[in-house]
Amino acid sequence: MQHRTVRAVIGTGRRLRAGVSLVMALAMVVGLTAMVAPAPAAAAPCSPAALPGDQTIQVDGASVPLYLPANYAGERLPLVLDLHGSSSNGLAELAGDGIRAVADTNRFAVIAPNGAVPFSASPQFSGWAWNIPGVPLVGTVVYPPAGTRDDVQFLSHAIDAAAARACIDLKRVYATGVSGGGRMASQLACDLSERIAAIAPISGVRFPLASDTPPHTVDCSPSRAVPVLAIHGVWDPINVFADTPPPEAATLPATIAAPVAGSSWTYSAETAVARWGAHNGCKPEPRVSAVTTNIDEVAYRACHDNADVVLFKVKNNGHLSPGHGGSVPVSFVNPTNDEVDGTVVAWNFLARYHL
Repeated sequence: MQHRTVRAVIGTGRRLRAGVSLVMALAMVVGLTAMVAPAPAAAAPCSPAALPGDQTIQVDGASVPLYLPANYAGERLPLVLDLHGSSSNGLAELAGDGIRAVADTNRFAVIAPNGAVPFSASPQFSGWAWNIPGVPLVGTVVYPPAGTRDDVQFLSHAIDAAAARACIDLKRVYATGVSGGGRMASQLACDLSERIAAIAPISGVRFPLASDTPPHTVDCSPSRAVPVLAIHGVWDPINVFADTPPPEAATLPATIAAPVAGSSWTYSAETAVARWGAHNGCKPEPRVSAVTTNIDEVAYRACHDNADVVLFKVKNNGHLSPGHGGSVPVSFVNPTNDEVDGTVVAWNFLARYHL
């Protein structure tokens, strides 16, 4: 199914599609009727109506941004769900993480929907939040009201709508996103593991258990081992990296505290990644290797079906994606590492997997 991890920042590729038709017959010299072997199923042909660039598709009455790479000419493309953080929106996500340029270079399609819940975390930020089963809205103990759109189902429908507009390889559908978008990507791996080939949450990795914030939370129960890359900053003050703050926490602009029971971020990123490793049947002790002076790759090994679980530990990064700071004051999120591009790191991991 997948290739083994070499390094989270290395490797990419494209699959080629081939249709096969077999016809077999026996000679009639003995008067026997020929028996024909059935042809193996081939991928359904595409009749793409879409052109390269930005466009909009309709999903359950909502307008969803779709981006197709430059010079798209109908070839079958992987699809990335690029999910925004709380108090943001899909168009802002597309603009902020540079994913269009990454899609152009690596030939994949992107959809960037809005979450179901109108949400403003503070007067400076206003947008949408995702309706994630059993999880309160970030920074609150308030849950989305009854009757709120089911965002897991909505995003499944969004995959279908993208495939109806363009030629999409449904064995190579991925999810990424920052903060609340990373949390939503994690939930898709829990609930849509038969559709999502791999995930790369940034500053938002989750693996919920019913015991986390009873009585609301539900168990994450994927039907298979799902490859996971979590990109996360040690200085994250919102979805904290560890159970205890780093020694330098007192010198940083934004306060880093321990996880808060009953909140939207009840447990640390390290705990979430370890839970994914356990689910995927990996060895319990990860291998740690340096990527740069400030970045370690923490890789859980020997996972079932080669479904790698990797934590990209960024020691001098706050809540934003590496390489994409500046959109939020450091007083809210702490400084951002600029040694790597988080979007590129995410794609280079995702690209190695398929259903």
